[in-house]
Amino acid sequence: MRIEQTRYTQSELDQLTPNPTCNEDRHLKSLGLKAQNQCECATTGKRSLSWLFWIPFISGGSKNSLLDRNNLELSHEHIFFSGSGDNIGWGEKGFFSEAEGTLGYQMNHECYNGSTIRKVISSMHDWTRYGFLKSNCQDFVDKIRILYRDSVSEQTKKRQGFSPAASAKDLSY
Repeated sequence: MRIEQTRYTQSELDQLTPNPTCNEDRHLKSLGLKAQNQCECATTGKRSLSWLFWIPFISGGSKNSLLDRNNLELSHEHIFFSGSGDNIGWGEKGFFSEAEGTLGYQMNHECYNGSTIRKVISSMHDWTRYGFLKSNCQDFVDKIRILYRDSVSEQTKKRQGFSPAASAKDLSY
């Protein structure tokens, strides 16, 4: 997926919004996020580091490049929520929000269920210490994506009546 520099308007983000059931989570408030009564789209974006300008192919832009796969791009990665305007990132001082929103970010156009992303974030009570090369902002967003996909996969299996224990029993001789 190619990442392009985009500044979304609220109506554009609303058009990306899926129609999930939104639930509230206590832990979100401690992270500076609000639980939502509305459904929203969560997207990710990358920007140059505060102390370095954007360098093509080193700061980002090439999905699945060696730097991208290892979360070593010289850029900051952040999560944005369309409905509320909330955003969250991970840095040297812990979790933080961007006052300027998506300004200056190259946005990934994949839309994640905002309610599920909030649940995943709220389940991460003990995120590790920040490190520039390991446990950085890109590792944080990547971990959220992995947990999100696991959660969505689990929800799909439950809706379809799939039970790992039942499947194992069915396969026994």
